Amino acid sequence: MREKKKFVVYYKKEKFLPDPFADFGEKRDVHYALFIAGHKKGYDMFISSGVDSYKNKLTFTKNLLFDGEKFVSFEGDIVADAILDRSAGLYFPKENISSKVLNEISFKKLCADKFATYKYLGELVAKTFLVENQKDFQKNIKNFSDDELIVFKPVNGMQGKGIIIDVANNMKKTKLKDDQKYILQKFIDTSAGIEGIVDGLHDLRVVIVEGEIVWCHVRRPKAGTYLANVALGGSIEEVEINRIPSYIIDAVHKIQSMIDNKYNMPLYSIDFGISSKTPYVFELNDQIGFPKVSMKNKDLFISNIIKSLERLSR
Repeated sequence: MREKKKFVVYYKKEKFLPDPFADFGEKRDVHYALFIAGHKKGYDMFISSGVDSYKNKLTFTKNLLFDGEKFVSFEGDIVADAILDRSAGLYFPKENISSKVLNEISFKKLCADKFATYKYLGELVAKTFLVENQKDFQKNIKNFSDDELIVFKPVNGMQGKGIIIDVANNMKKTKLKDDQKYILQKFIDTSAGIEGIVDGLHDLRVVIVEGEIVWCHVRRPKAGTYLANVALGGSIEEVEINRIPSYIIDAVHKIQSMIDNKYNMPLYSIDFGISSKTPYVFELNDQIGFPKVSMKNKDLFISNIIKSLERLSR
């Protein structure tokens, strides 16, 4: 009898029995759905967690096995056939196992560096300047008029943390941290919204898994602010894929042509801001929060992750 393939979902933060997802709130059941889907297709579905649980050569220790209903302890090491990386860091994978990992380290590095993203995607991103020190800041802020809104943010920031949006004149006295790189970026005015989807300021997230758009949602900032991150008080609403305007779909396909083959068809999202029917990329994200259980496209999101793991395991 042929041995079942082993799929590992790897987390940096250690997970514990009896319920590894007990603190995942309304997304808990969607995380379980991933393991249920893989188990139903005949795969051994594991959680491996903790910074020291990966050994080498696709070998993991400290594993939890999903038995179809619950997670149970699994004694000994396993060798993974494919890995879904949920570690949210650049320390994994430590060796060249990219052909088995969703996502590979080179793509994670591209997403983690907002200036690298700008250089790679070019005109699809608003004009951006790298700031490595105070001298750079004073030089590059001169590219903007005093009353022009600009975006200032850490080159490797997440969840909207550290972002300042203000007119250039108000930002001239900003003091930089010595150990942090930043970008200065032209502000994209999204206040006209997206016809048929959202009125006013927004960002639109399009999620790609296994080369297919599987999920889309729009986020709106809290009144009186510019940042739409949910962690900062923004609201979120799912958007049906067939409602996405064709000019945004065209931009998605252009970006896919630059990413999917080069980076082995990763799981990622593209955050867009739309201004005068022109899509601008705000960010690429390699670590995607799962959909809520109430969202219609959660099943397509899950099934395409399993398809990706199947492909990587061949």
